[in-house]
Amino acid sequence: MECEDAINLVSAEIDGELPADERSRLDAHLAGCAGCRATAEAMRLQDAQLVRTFVPRRKAAADLAGRVVMQLAQSRPRPSRWLWPLASAAAGFLLAVMLLRPWQGKASSGEPGDNRIASIGRLDIATGLIECRAPGGTWSPMQTGAAVAPGSRVRTGPGVRCEFAMDDGSEIRVNENSEIALNQSRRLDLATGQVFSVVAKAQSPFELAVAGATVTALGTRFDVQRRPDQVVLAVLDGSTRLASPGADQVVQQGQIVSLANGRVTPLEGPQALDQATRWITDILVLKGRDNPELNTRIDDLFAQIGEDKMAYLRENELKAFGDRCVVPLTRYLESPRSTGQTFKCQEAARIVGDVAQPWCIPDLIQLLQNPDGQVRAAAAQALFRLTGQTQNRSIEQWRDQAAESGKPALEAWQAWWQENRDRYYPTADRSRADHPPPAPQPAAQTQGT
Repeated sequence: MECEDAINLVSAEIDGELPADERSRLDAHLAGCAGCRATAEAMRLQDAQLVRTFVPRRKAAADLAGRVVMQLAQSRPRPSRWLWPLASAAAGFLLAVMLLRPWQGKASSGEPGDNRIASIGRLDIATGLIECRAPGGTWSPMQTGAAVAPGSRVRTGPGVRCEFAMDDGSEIRVNENSEIALNQSRRLDLATGQVFSVVAKAQSPFELAVAGATVTALGTRFDVQRRPDQVVLAVLDGSTRLASPGADQVVQQGQIVSLANGRVTPLEGPQALDQATRWITDILVLKGRDNPELNTRIDDLFAQIGEDKMAYLRENELKAFGDRCVVPLTRYLESPRSTGQTFKCQEAARIVGDVAQPWCIPDLIQLLQNPDGQVRAAAAQALFRLTGQTQNRSIEQWRDQAAESGKPALEAWQAWWQENRDRYYPTADRSRADHPPPAPQPAAQTQGT
């Protein structure tokens, strides 16, 4: 087939007029001709853009035709017998032209440009070009916001990641160099690559098929990677069931396992889990810095840094960083990584208390809820140093009494900060990980009463 003939067939395909016996010839030519393939993709994308552009105009034309017919029916004096049919025919012709679009031809269900396809979700976020193939169609570019038909296949290229918002409330994230089949909103098939699922709770199970195995989940977050020799499943929340010939196992939150030759093998814990799912950060960043999931991942990264610093540096070496060490150390103290590490937690709290500056006040207030009395006392001591306030609770009470008994003082601190934070930092709560802290200032310049 010549390139000119192929482009003509692409045009016919877009118009819905491609003969069935020409489909295989066109697909074969596009598979082997990069130039025609690029031209075809550009033509399909342009057609989809035109469809979206003219939808409002089609509706406006239909509304206009309807008003014309209504006004003619109500007008007086009554038109002659030949004028009424002529006016009705003209309005009807205008409506038919705008609705049927004879210049484009008949669009087949599921092809780009068809707004009547059944939808199970939409493409919500993409970092680059996403290709989609609807049932019976061919691969074509997919724009953000486009609907997904049941049975569609989606693929990503190098460095391209995306997220689909499904109609059931679930989110499907696809890593680079991956291909999945979106059979239904709660039934997926991972052909190659990696997919992360945020599953909405529902009565029907959420199932992902991969390499002869099935991952079933209800209301959870999990990541599945298909490798040449194994399948890796990481569960961040809830639990999943991994079933395959010879294996049937429930994988709980925080676990990561591999499936190979019918055997399920546990892998390393938190670090392996973090490595397996770190790729989704590229998608979360596009959701904005106020996204809770993104902030949770950033806080955990800081907690990991704090954990590493406590493992390899001495107290005087950490203090040499000044208040720059406050964020990673406080995130470490607030995270499950610090569980059971009593000595490290108390040392980290002492360091934070000694080097904290006014921008650290919200983190110090947060540490007043820590289960370790020494950590609470260090935070209370730092708050007194920075503000001169105690909220009617002594350092010894924070250290020796149960954490629950300090709730009234904690609430008083939180209310005090809401009223006074502009005195210490004009832009509220910059201490979180997604805001850079200000340059350190001498404590004496900012102490309150």
